[in-house]
Amino acid sequence: MSDTRDNKSLWSKLTPEQRDELMFALVDSRCGAEAGAALAKTWNVSTSKSAVHRFYEAERSNWTIERAKRFAIETLGMLPEELETAQRNVVRQKAFELASSSELSAKDLLKLRDQEIKLIMAQQNEVRLKQATRSLDQAQQKLEQAERRVKALEEQAAATKLAAEKAKDAIKSGGMDDDTRAKLIEEMDRMILGTTAAAAKKKEGAV
Repeated sequence: MSDTRDNKSLWSKLTPEQRDELMFALVDSRCGAEAGAALAKTWNVSTSKSAVHRFYEAERSNWTIERAKRFAIETLGMLPEELETAQRNVVRQKAFELASSSELSAKDLLKLRDQEIKLIMAQQNEVRLKQATRSLDQAQQKLEQAERRVKALEEQAAATKLAAEKAKDAIKSGGMDDDTRAKLIEEMDRMILGTTAAAAKKKEGAV
């Protein structure tokens, strides 16, 4: 019963700000119960190592939860803007979990948080690099497909033109009057021009 009274007495002697500062010293700075008692005496609060220890045990759980909330909010506010929302939430949750442990000092928390941010940034950059590489590969494949279509169209146009030229030669050497021959040759020329123009249009569309 005396232990409870001693602890309540110490708690009641401190202001909310002093309680927070004392818990910060005990948890974050690892000052120890003796130094905690010395800190209380600087506020003209007479206490003992055992009372400080009991105060620490009674307040540790709630204080670390509040510290975790503050630490998570602080961490979220300092994250790089380029970090995606999902990754920001992961870091915030990790920061809360780390700060929820009274076994970690402020120095340890900051170190672990920095490591977590670097890790999550590296993971995000790796994902983005893979996405960029995949997009580049897809673009390269489309370009190669377009080049193959263009080549096929060019070969088709060349073959058609060659066939038309051969037909013209056959017409020229065939037995027919000049008017008929001239009309056929004119028709073949139009066909060659039409085929070339159509191939050029398809080539432009393919690219």
